[in-house]
Amino acid sequence: NPAHAKKAPRQAPAVPFSATELIAIPKFSSLNTTAPALPQAPARFFTINGALARGDAGRAPDAPLRLATASPTADLADVLEKMPAPHVSTDEPFGMQAFRAPEGLLWLKWRTLQKESLEEEARLKSCQTDQYSCTGDVTRFWSMVGQIKTVSDRARLEKANQLVNAAIGYASDVSAHGQLDRWSPPLATLKSGKGDCEDYAILKYRLLVEAGVPASDLRIVLIRDTSVRIDHAVLSARVHNRWYILDNRKSGFYVEQDLPHYMPLFALDQDGVKLFASHFASLKPADP
Repeated sequence: NPAHAKKAPRQAPAVPFSATELIAIPKFSSLNTTAPALPQAPARFFTINGALARGDAGRAPDAPLRLATASPTADLADVLEKMPAPHVSTDEPFGMQAFRAPEGLLWLKWRTLQKESLEEEARLKSCQTDQYSCTGDVTRFWSMVGQIKTVSDRARLEKANQLVNAAIGYASDVSAHGQLDRWSPPLATLKSGKGDCEDYAILKYRLLVEAGVPASDLRIVLIRDTSVRIDHAVLSARVHNRWYILDNRKSGFYVEQDLPHYMPLFALDQDGVKLFASHFASLKPADP
């Protein structure tokens, strides 16, 4: 029925250039919301090629090429601000990059642990000079250090892993301390004889440092075990440019490639708390 026929949609007028060449000049509304609205002119468009052609009009064919700027910091100082390059550590466990983590709960817990560990360090040093000041937990600590020092390289890491896993029984923080999450310093863990995954990793970290392993080669790594969907903590240690995983849940000794279901989230070391991120350059392109 012609009376009910729908009108054909209006066609936009043809333009002599591609829409991808258009750059709209945005219009910004006034910050004064109480002022009456003023009629706005329609948006204006220009093409990059057209702007360049107008700018080059009248120039000699052999004129030198003009650049927008050869030194951005000097010529565009009013609009460009040089940003400091972020500190990125690329030599990390699991082939990851690591950035300084934002301040938060992990930083608070790490600093509290460092403070408590320093208090224990005084007791450890006192025992070395005065045997009458040695308590049971301190004596046991130095005994474990002595055993670890009898071997070297990878065997040293394995010895530390075996000794701590055998000496400490697993207990959740709720059952051991009545808290949801507590990180205990090394001597406190040895004295109680129990702890959770962070406590194992912290004790191994301290023992290996005292046994001569550089702190720069050690990371307490907070991970997500994607196979069982729980959070976990391990110690990662480097020997001859290769990272090994010291885990309280596994009796063996692992390299990071053995644990593809471990997704690293944070690293704790002598520099503080770091956040892991993947290497962009190492990502494989999608199959076509």
